Amino acid sequence: MSMNNDGSVVVNCPIEDVFRLTINHVAEWSNVVVEDKLINDVNNGDVGTTFLSVTEDNGRRMEFQGEVIEHDPPHSSAIYMKGDMFNIDCQYQFEEVDGGTRVSQQSSVTPNGLITKLMFAIMGPFIARRGCDALEREFASLKEFCETHPSLQ
Repeated sequence: MSMNNDGSVVVNCPIEDVFRLTINHVAEWSNVVVEDKLINDVNNGDVGTTFLSVTEDNGRRMEFQGEVIEHDPPHSSAIYMKGDMFNIDCQYQFEEVDGGTRVSQQSSVTPNGLITKLMFAIMGPFIARRGCDALEREFASLKEFCETHPSLQ
């Protein structure tokens, strides 16, 4: 059982800049990611690059071991992150549109362990709604970060 979530936002900046800022500055724009540490860089973030991502949500800190599984600048990037409670498969697509770049994200959260699986089964609709709200906040933060970033002024 996985929980899937997707959404998009239009950022009023060129695609190359939005890709770079989205992928390389996650801890700066995200409301949830508090640390994003590179472990092993493969060809400047290419497939096989590994990292540690630390999140904090409602006072709960979680660590994820991540790996880049797709890297096609400036059009797409995908990562897979393993955590104690659940794993996350996340893909970003970047598309040029009038006035900027559409950033789309599709993610899948898969619970680990019996307790987390039961929690997902029982509280599924609540968790899904909370995930949608969180994604909207993340996209608003990404948009503001990109559109006000000093490197683009």
